[in-house]
Amino acid sequence: MRERFPRVSSLELELRLETPMGVTLEEIRRKIGPDETLLIDVPCQGACGNGVFLLKEAVEALLEAGQEHREGMGLCQGVSYIDPKLPCSTKLYYRIDVTY
Repeated sequence: MRERFPRVSSLELELRLETPMGVTLEEIRRKIGPDETLLIDVPCQGACGNGVFLLKEAVEALLEAGQEHREGMGLCQGVSYIDPKLPCSTKLYYRIDVTY
């Protein structure tokens, strides 16, 4: 991270994965130092056959803008095990805090 974003001293992620009905599947807190790589894409869980949340894109946009905080939510578009014609719709709530 230091090579691309030399001003960043740390990055903190708070993630919560939920089913479409609101049941929490997993909660993750992670602190990333300046010498670590940004391997932060999150695989979909729950009734998903595949899919991934591209969190790296949100983090890079935040860092490129020089912002300190971002929150958001994404829906997994991976194929549902229950009905392969529909997305599984697992939710990812995220919070990103950056220290410069």
